[in-house]
Amino acid sequence: MLKFLLLTSLVATQGSLPFLNVENNENNTCYSSLDSTTESAHSYNNESFIVYEDEANQILSSLSKDKYFPYQDIIVNKDVLWKGLGPDNSSRYDAIHSVISSQYNRSISMLDVGASNGYFSIRAVQDFQGQSVMTDMSDRLTDICRLNTDITNKLIYIKKQFSAEDLKKMGSSVHFDLIIGLNVLHHIPEWKQFIEEMFNIADTVIIETPPAGDPRSLYKTNISAIEEEMVARQGIVIAKTPRVLPGKHQNLKKMESGLNLENAVDLEVVASMYLFQGGRKNDNFQEINVNDLSQFELAYPKK
Repeated sequence: MLKFLLLTSLVATQGSLPFLNVENNENNTCYSSLDSTTESAHSYNNESFIVYEDEANQILSSLSKDKYFPYQDIIVNKDVLWKGLGPDNSSRYDAIHSVISSQYNRSISMLDVGASNGYFSIRAVQDFQGQSVMTDMSDRLTDICRLNTDITNKLIYIKKQFSAEDLKKMGSSVHFDLIIGLNVLHHIPEWKQFIEEMFNIADTVIIETPPAGDPRSLYKTNISAIEEEMVARQGIVIAKTPRVLPGKHQNLKKMESGLNLENAVDLEVVASMYLFQGGRKNDNFQEINVNDLSQFELAYPKK
């Protein structure tokens, strides 16, 4: 496991990837690229750590950079190797953690649709044990699963852009305590049907969606309709998170060419996270057997 020390400065070594400098901006903690020779703090969950960057850079350099690499934090065995440039992960996870801890006094099964770098699944499994099945499209997440040696037998990754039909197929053989879909519905053409299948496959549903007017999603014409659907289904808002935090947008822009984010820092654009609670199907934890997912090719673990 990489070593983290409870100190307030980061002793950086030469590396192939930039690390991140903590900056304070009106009570918000935001991050910007940090030159690899600069000494600075790396903050996570209100604590500061020293990261041994030679080890971290070696791991990060080995991961594929496809499919929005910079967007989400990367965790390996409870160590934060990369602080994402997208919406804050820690506060969003806190909201999810509160839901799980209030509803379950046991391990849980979880489906994470559009898992990105697996941040939410990894933290939930670390905190609550159980299992998480993740879907996304990167090769990187396969390696992240393998690298998290403390929970490798509790992570399942299907490298596939899931459709409503895929959820329906999966639901014929497995059922989850919780399904999360964070800022993914607006990328799914048949989003209404997808929502229906989310409710069929899990007892508790958490959906996060950007608002209309989000400068990073102006090309998506279905966002207003998705917001209306969340309200019509009487979703409970459990978190509101800025889509592009102050200080982050320029770095994200550099890594996502073609997006116009010039005014993002001036917009109070927040994504709402909605909670939908159904009846509990299983009083006890039901382990997900990989054989129950035989209709899908698993990227991790390999059959």
